[in-house]
Parts: sequence; structure tokens; C-alpha cells
Amino acid sequence: MGNSHAKGWAEDRESVELDAIPAGQLRRLVREVIEQHVDDRQLERLRLIESAEREQLTMFGKGLKE
Repeated sequence: MGNSHAKGWAEDRESVELDAIPAGQLRRLVREVIEQHVDDRQLERLRLIESAEREQLTMFGKGLKE
């Protein structure tokens, strides 16, 4: 028998250990698959909101240092 970690995995199905995939490539794969299911306009809006929040937190943090 092959990989003991793959118990119950059908032998006719392909598999790969995630740590065998370079981190950047794995991140791209995951992002692409997730983004297929997300509305592009909503995603862009969320990114803009997150950017604005980051800016506000940065400004707040600078204010605490003074």
C-alpha cells in the first residue's frame, strides 16, 4: 500500500502533499479557486474598505506614538 496518510483516498484519484507545492504557487491556486465564487465588484469593494481601514489604523497608531 502507498501512503498511509491517505487512508480512504481512492487509488484512482490523484493526490499531492501540499507541502510539496511551493508556497507562492499554493497561494495562487487557493486564491483562484476561491475568487471563482466571489462577485468581482463585491471583492473590489471589500479590498477598498480594507485599505481604508488599514490607513485609519496606521494614522491611529502614529497618533499613539506622539
